[in-house]
This record gives sequence, C-alpha cells and structure tokens, in this order.
Amino acid sequence: MTGTPETPAEMLTAALGTTAPVNLGRGLTLTRRRVAGTARLEINGADKVTVDGLKAPGCFTEIIAFQLRVFVPHGEGVDTTAILSRITGDNGGSTRNAA
Repeated sequence: MTGTPETPAEMLTAALGTTAPVNLGRGLTLTRRRVAGTARLEINGADKVTVDGLKAPGCFTEIIAFQLRVFVPHGEGVDTTAILSRITGDNGGSTRNAA
C-alpha cells in the first residue's frame, strides 16, 4: 500500500505491516508492538478521559511497567476493522475526516 491509510482496513494493514505509527485522527496513533512475545496493536495518545471511550468499542487496557496502555484486539474471531471503524468514526465511508 502506498500513501496514507484512509479506511480502517487500510489502517489495520499498515499497522500490522510495520512498526511505524498509523494516524487514527483525534491525536491517536496505532502501532504494532511486541508484548510478552506476542504482536499487539497499541493505541497511543489516549488520555484518561479517552480511555473509557476506547474501551467501549472493544479495546482493552493493561498496566505495563506502571503505565496504563491501550490495545486493540486482533486475531482469529475478532473484527478489528469494525473496532477501528468505531474509533475513527468511519461507518462505511471510503475516507475519514482529519481531526
């Protein structure tokens, strides 16, 4: 894929394909991380108020080294694209609005 990912599916593909952060808008980025030997998708830029809003569509939190971190579930049986759609506000549109 070339250019900036615009749809949740493109964002997911970009995040899984590199460790570079992918812009989700609203000051949030999605980055692939290795935690305890497993690849995870971490959302960075979330403050305490935003965390509850991210947990509502299906994200989960974990405290690692005394820091609260937010992750997007992915893998078999998880519709990660739908979760990213709810986070970005892209409900079937082809492009998202920049925040």
